[in-house]
Amino acid sequence: MRTFLPAIALLLPALLAFTPARAEGVVVGIGVSRLSIDDSVLDTSFNNLQATIGYRLGDNSFSLTPELRIGGGISDEQILGIVTELNSFYGISLRAEAGSDRVYGFIAPSYTRYEVGVAAPGLIVSEADWEAGIGVGGGIRFTENAAAEVFYENIDDADVIGLSLRFEF
Repeated sequence: MRTFLPAIALLLPALLAFTPARAEGVVVGIGVSRLSIDDSVLDTSFNNLQATIGYRLGDNSFSLTPELRIGGGISDEQILGIVTELNSFYGISLRAEAGSDRVYGFIAPSYTRYEVGVAAPGLIVSEADWEAGIGVGGGIRFTENAAAEVFYENIDDADVIGLSLRFEF
């Protein structure tokens, strides 16, 4: 049920095909995160892999970056023969970023769809929802075009915390 893997496999070569001459302002990222869902029906957590692509408008002191993201679970949770897993997620966000040439912070409202699957003997259920969210985070640029980030995002009944690498062309 890892339906996101073919999508990332198709997305990454396209992201890597950009060169500075053709894609100035394009930002790509890859990261890992932990999604924790705590609502009246489900209380579980998933490790995830995600990829993003966006277009940065502005400079290091202030910028806006609309971005697309896609990803999915790289682990599932099994309790008493019931398996839950994050099949996929994708969405859009608009990052407002401010800082210096080396350190920055950001806030990013988002609209994300995530699909969670539950399987038990004789039963398979999958649910997908579009949800609004808000994320915050910060990063350190270790070169002019590469940065490492830490982030937190709240999407309805889900919390996401993660690390990512971002590259700007």
